[in-house]
Amino acid sequence: MVVLAIVALVVGVAAVNAFAMMHSWRARTQLDAIGAQFAHLPVLARQRGRAIVLPPKADPDPENAKLPPAISLPANWLIRFDHPLKVQATGLCEGATITLEHFDRTYHRRILPPFCQWQAIDEAP
Repeated sequence: MVVLAIVALVVGVAAVNAFAMMHSWRARTQLDAIGAQFAHLPVLARQRGRAIVLPPKADPDPENAKLPPAISLPANWLIRFDHPLKVQATGLCEGATITLEHFDRTYHRRILPPFCQWQAIDEAP
């Protein structure tokens, strides 16, 4: 009986750690997918033949309203820009600094010109 109680205790502690690890992996995978979307922005701007500005502002052009969003965030993610990120119709990215929030975690990234590659800013492993 004592052995069973000890095993149950060990399994309970391991399950909590495993759940936290799975949540961390899921968040990291989603973060990588968001980064891939930013890297794809120059291609998307060239395909559309028009500039992309993030965050999008109210646009009176009805053609732009028909286009799908340039960046699609997974559930429970929030993004903030230090200033609008503009990708020219030629694919040239002007760069910006962004903050991504997911529950209690915050990720800071710099979007680098000219290809919208992103770089982590002061992130602990």
